[in-house]
Amino acid sequence: AELEKLEKKAKEFNTLVGAVESTRTGDRNWYAFLANLKNLARNENITITRMEVDAKESAVTLGAEGNSHGAVIEFKNKLAEEKSLENVDLPLGRIAVTENGRVSFSLSFKIRGDREDGQ
Repeated sequence: AELEKLEKKAKEFNTLVGAVESTRTGDRNWYAFLANLKNLARNENITITRMEVDAKESAVTLGAEGNSHGAVIEFKNKLAEEKSLENVDLPLGRIAVTENGRVSFSLSFKIRGDREDGQ
């Protein structure tokens, strides 16, 4: 009886380890994606204030602020140039000037599959 309990616990543990491993080595390298996004934002003096991710749909919505309308448009264009992204959308109604003079905005995009050809 004690051996059966131990075997059951070992099986549960191995299942959990497998789940963690598949998440860590899953379909998407989230660390690389987020590091690249951070660099793109920093290069355009964009501060990301909010991020929503629908991992199942590979959809991302960002809330952010930039120094100017031009910086916001340039950031959107840089995202659109990224081979790993598609459907980059910056609705005009989601752009506003804040009290401190920065430009607040929200944009969305989808992350392409991990294959090199983007499919």
